[in-house]
Amino acid sequence: MMNHTVISIFKNNPDIAVTPVDINILHSYTKTNLKDRNINDVSFFKEICLPGMTEDFKLPVLYNYSDKSDLKIVYVCEEQSEKIKVKLTDLSNRIFADLFHDKLISFLEHSELIMFETISKYI
Repeated sequence: MMNHTVISIFKNNPDIAVTPVDINILHSYTKTNLKDRNINDVSFFKEICLPGMTEDFKLPVLYNYSDKSDLKIVYVCEEQSEKIKVKLTDLSNRIFADLFHDKLISFLEHSELIMFETISKYI
């Protein structure tokens, strides 16, 4: 399982193409490189090269972790700054609060388990 990672793509530049490889890279990077992160690190940038989006340089990726579950929200940004981090962290915290309030975090976790159980039957 990918430990409850939600990756949503919001873009305003039509020239940027997001490919499945980009999403797989984000999932794999999160799973392999961030599994041993300090539990107190709930919002931080990492620079990652995403071949479908850019081949020339690394893009800043902001990770926001929920303090109530293993759910995290990942933002791929064009630039990084403290102002962007504060704004996206606040947005993430509101999303986490809404998901927790509506009991959707447990629904997402349960859905993920079912999805991977179904896939593993065919592997």
